[in-house]
Amino acid sequence: MICHKCGKEYEDDMPNCLWCDAPNLQHPANKGKQFTEAPAQSISTEPTETEATEAHPAGLFMWSAAIFAACNLGYLYIAILITFFHKKALQENKALGRFFVGMLIASIGLYFITAPVIGTICRSLLKINELNGGHSSSTILLALSALYPITQGFIGAKLLKFYTPDYKPEDYRKKSIVGVITAIVLFIICALCGFYTDIAQNGTQFTQILMKKY
Repeated sequence: MICHKCGKEYEDDMPNCLWCDAPNLQHPANKGKQFTEAPAQSISTEPTETEATEAHPAGLFMWSAAIFAACNLGYLYIAILITFFHKKALQENKALGRFFVGMLIASIGLYFITAPVIGTICRSLLKINELNGGHSSSTILLALSALYPITQGFIGAKLLKFYTPDYKPEDYRKKSIVGVITAIVLFIICALCGFYTDIAQNGTQFTQILMKKY
């Protein structure tokens, strides 16, 4: 007998299928009886839909952290400024102090790790430039000078993701825009101050040279 349900073979004198227990409709004990079979459950091969989890708004990089680092303000001021702009979300997660300490330690540690390496590379490239009489390594020097602030921004984003896992994207965007604009303005001010300081120093040296000469 071939089972009408599972298609497997079993003995003709058995009232039920040996494999799936379906009734043998040809067996004398089952004649005249009506059997209702439960509908077979359909197995869906399509993947179940899951709600797409939105990536953390901090991403892997915080521009404000990088630009603040480029201002050469010092480790403490960088940590204070970055913490200030994301204060609300950090307070909600009770991580304000931990984030600040983490940023401060990361800034100090990053500087003392990267500074000697970058300094050695820069000195080597400057010697190569002097020997070649050109500026072939200027692009590399520029990239090296940007290494510290870029890494600082990356670390800041990582810490922010760790301490504020539920940061709302719209809140982050607002704080990030304000932080970036403030960082750019501060960077311009620091650059201008450095420029005028250089002019003043050069002017003082020029005056001293004139006074010695005449």
